Amino acid sequence: MSTTDTPPASEPTAPATQPSRRRARIVSLLIGLVVAAIAGIVLAIATGSSTPAVPASFSPSLARTLPARIGDLPLLNEHGQRTTLASFHGRIVVLADFLTSCQDECPISTGAFLAFERDLRADGLSSKVAVVEVTVDPGRDSVARLAAYERYTGVDWTLLTGTPSQLATFWKYFGASYQTVPDLPSDTDAIDWETGKRYTYDVDHSNNVYLFDATGNERLITEGLPSIGKTLPPRLRSLLSPLGVDHLDHPGFGAWTEADLRDAVGSLLGRSVPAS
Repeated sequence: MSTTDTPPASEPTAPATQPSRRRARIVSLLIGLVVAAIAGIVLAIATGSSTPAVPASFSPSLARTLPARIGDLPLLNEHGQRTTLASFHGRIVVLADFLTSCQDECPISTGAFLAFERDLRADGLSSKVAVVEVTVDPGRDSVARLAAYERYTGVDWTLLTGTPSQLATFWKYFGASYQTVPDLPSDTDAIDWETGKRYTYDVDHSNNVYLFDATGNERLITEGLPSIGKTLPPRLRSLLSPLGVDHLDHPGFGAWTEADLRDAVGSLLGRSVPAS
């Protein structure tokens, strides 16, 4: 023990009540810490700042970094501007394959993305998350067609197109498949929403949604159909074929909901995305 630990003989000793005062201060401090911790937990719950678990409908992907040959591939957005996937670096990216002439899963996905975008705006997250849809139908999905689809459906995210070669390179990397098939004469419902004329072909394609973190790493993927119940806007529902209506009502195993998408994105953001 050092000499400073023992008061000089000439100095008065501490009052007998001093240890109890110390204990009282310690107890008061501990109570304050507990109250602060509880308040922090309540605030986290109230503000949705807790990190949600990845939903079962989304699976971990290869966690690979986007190579330059794909990330820098020059595509065109609905305004005719050159856009690359790498240009979204710094934001969580929700990437999906689609075509504007789809009469099945694409309008349903659009409905889910519209709800998701509303939730992002309501929570001030629009600058942190980007929805990007890239076509699998270069033959019809020109810049003008993408712009018309944007006006018709009310979507406000990025739609991209490119040459057949560019899109083949792009989607081959992600493992998304698509194939042009003829429309049958019996498909009397196959009417183009823009021209009012019959479609002459369709594109069978996968229905994948890929999630990238803000550093450009591919993190999560879902291959199921979207499940949104009866919430599809009438204009989008009018685009569905009988098979599309059946998939709307019965999306099947592995289906994902808009809430699943919010939780999957939230798991990458490190905080939940509440419903608006």
